[in-house]
Amino acid sequence: MNQKLLFISALGVLLLNQRCSSPESQPTQLQQLSVVKVLQQDVPLEKDFVGQVYGQSDITIRARVDGFLQGIHFQEGTIVQKNQLLYTIDEVPYRVEVARMESQLSEARVRAVNAGNELERLRPLVATSAISVSDYDAAVASKGSADEMVKAARSAVELSKINLGYCRITSPITGLIGKSEAKVGEYVGRFPNPVILNTVSSTDSIVVDFFLNERDYFQLSQSYRNMTPEERRNSKSTSPFYLILSDGSIFPHAGRFNFIDRGINPGTASILLQAIFPNPDRVIRPGQFARVRVTMSTASNALLIPQRCTIEVQGEFFVFVVDENGVINKQSVGVQSPFRDYYVIQSGIKAGDKILMDGLLRAQSGMQIDPQVVEFQSKANPQ
Repeated sequence: MNQKLLFISALGVLLLNQRCSSPESQPTQLQQLSVVKVLQQDVPLEKDFVGQVYGQSDITIRARVDGFLQGIHFQEGTIVQKNQLLYTIDEVPYRVEVARMESQLSEARVRAVNAGNELERLRPLVATSAISVSDYDAAVASKGSADEMVKAARSAVELSKINLGYCRITSPITGLIGKSEAKVGEYVGRFPNPVILNTVSSTDSIVVDFFLNERDYFQLSQSYRNMTPEERRNSKSTSPFYLILSDGSIFPHAGRFNFIDRGINPGTASILLQAIFPNPDRVIRPGQFARVRVTMSTASNALLIPQRCTIEVQGEFFVFVVDENGVINKQSVGVQSPFRDYYVIQSGIKAGDKILMDGLLRAQSGMQIDPQVVEFQSKANPQ
């Protein structure tokens, strides 16, 4: 009997404990999720264009005379200085040519002296009619011809010396030199042998060529025309050109407008633009492809939300709006354009609304959460 009472008492205690620990007796613990507020600010509407990189100056190094390459006096892929010796071509044939032209100049000078002496000898004779006028005229012509021969011989000497000077090829600028197209001992300077030996690029600044279609061109020009003179001056000093590298990173040095072509190419319906960027560390090399980010216009009081806060379904975008009670509501929004890692929103939400940033895949309309307001840290803003 005592054992039966003991069993009943233990069972009652167990049931009481289970009842006390049941969910109905515990307060509901809401899930904490991060939310952000919809921003409202002026936003530059940007667009990316594919461009090709060139040095600010890309100078080809040519062999202006032909001959055997005798020496290479630089290290490929390094910085060379202006007037630094790069190549030497065998000078012997050109030294011989200079000597031959100087010899011809000496002969021409001797002939000119003889013609002058002959003219001086005949001048008093023609005055006394000891010789005919025609003979005197012939002597005058001979002296003039001899003088012209001296001038021609002198020019030939100068040309031969110039050609001799071309045997020493120096750098026209300070810049980065590439791989040599010829080796020592190779015959250069005459087709089909190498004529262009190398290229030197000034890469302290680089230029990027890219093309705009007619629509983008008119949008950009219209935006510029709508600016006040003060805004135009500021736009030139703080240019909206950014370089997006192949790894997706943004080149830290902003560029500026440099050049626009005179007209639109009718074959491609596009127009060439050029931007120039500082390149102090010479990280960017000529020949690279990169994207140029251009500010096409500015949206006033635009609504911004992080792209990670949206869900896209068949081209339609949705966000989860969190009300004052922490209740989630799924809301369709109209996206105007991307802006870095944000979207510019044109409908569906308003400034100050709180939208869910975490747990989007598990969120459902009517679900209640404990919203934690955080500030979104953009990773795409140019410096």
